[in-house]
Amino acid sequence: MTYASETRTDTVTTQRLLETAEMGLLRRITGDTLRDQREVKILEENVTCSV
Repeated sequence: MTYASETRTDTVTTQRLLETAEMGLLRRITGDTLRDQREVKILEENVTCSV
């Protein structure tokens, strides 16, 4: 998500956009929708990454 933006400073707007995109990806992975009103902690607990 941060490709070619390592040298750019984060503004409030870009930080909010990245957080929104991350939440969208987490919701898509877990199968939740905006109407489910899940907290970030719950979504992150449901997603496990084995690297």
